[in-house]
Amino acid sequence: MNTLTHRYKKKLISKIDKYFSSYEDSYRKIALKLAWWNLKYASHLRIKKTPFHDSIQHIGIYVSGGIGDFLCSAKYIHAFALYLKQNIQIDILSEYQNLSSLKTIFHGKKYISHILPYKKNPSYDLYISLIRFPYIEEYNSRRLSPLTLSYVQAIHQFHQQNPLLVHNGFLGRCYSQLQGRTRENQADINDILNMKDVDFSLSVQEDSSLEKFNLEKNKFITLQTGSGIHFQNIKNEVRQWPLSNYSELTQQIKRSYPEYKIVQLGETCQKNIPYVDIDLRGETTLEELFALLKSSKLHISQEGGMPFMRHFLKGGPSVVLFGPTDEKFFGFPENINITDRKCLHSCEWVTDDWIKKCLKTSSCAECMQNITPRMIMEAINKKGVLA
Repeated sequence: MNTLTHRYKKKLISKIDKYFSSYEDSYRKIALKLAWWNLKYASHLRIKKTPFHDSIQHIGIYVSGGIGDFLCSAKYIHAFALYLKQNIQIDILSEYQNLSSLKTIFHGKKYISHILPYKKNPSYDLYISLIRFPYIEEYNSRRLSPLTLSYVQAIHQFHQQNPLLVHNGFLGRCYSQLQGRTRENQADINDILNMKDVDFSLSVQEDSSLEKFNLEKNKFITLQTGSGIHFQNIKNEVRQWPLSNYSELTQQIKRSYPEYKIVQLGETCQKNIPYVDIDLRGETTLEELFALLKSSKLHISQEGGMPFMRHFLKGGPSVVLFGPTDEKFFGFPENINITDRKCLHSCEWVTDDWIKKCLKTSSCAECMQNITPRMIMEAINKKGVLA
């Protein structure tokens, strides 16, 4: 299957899903919509040419998702640049609201040329879209090196042989785990880029941020409730641990380890935890947030973006609470990963609305409610991370 045919198949599947969802009671309307779309697609179909005439491979990579997805994408792009080695220029594309975060994430990475707002049909020698697996959107074989072209063909073959993995996050995770990959390295199809052995870290200036908030390195603990602004419109998000538990945990930490300040991070849409010493919800830039996460003695939160940030900042251990998401896939070895799941396996992306309601209770996730402040304190004391 060539590139144009593969691209058409992807777009057609997307349109079929969309029309059946919107017009499920009218097969006639679905058929007419598909016929009209096919007519328009065929009339505009053409082989894309890039405007470049130099010896450099111009690559555009579109990234999407939440901050954790951006960080995993950043490691993939870093490994991809190392793999191609030279004669490349990489642009990052995303929605406008993501650009500031991406500029912070890619700060100091010399292989990145531009960070640009997404637009339809951008012109590149190679254009890739990425959230969990890379997908080749466009390429000009005449301008790619044999190494790059071989990689493109390998990605094409993966998508042709495994179409369900790309369209279902649950199956994609299962496949990746069977291949020995975690979320951090999920994008490394067939381990071509050797991402497991690639060292990627975020850069940040700590001193000024600590001074601004009157904090000393390794003298404070950070907490976050919720999953960040990307999920702010979801009521009772299933990964959420109860606020009352955070409150009780905070009191227990203060009694056992009074020498540490407790700092709450996150967004203003998340509720304030009683008894914290400093509330910085909505008060930090992303760079300041990086500095605080890198400098804290311990970070505690549910599974989400901040544990990913701290991991790539090489900031030390986090206590991460896992419910519907798999600690073996989303966890990191330096962390204390806590779960009390009674189900046979985690349920992320088993259904499209998995993040809004538990499959078992149709409300809050039972696995998150099972975790207690006492369990966390026992794990912290056993590991001696605050001693």
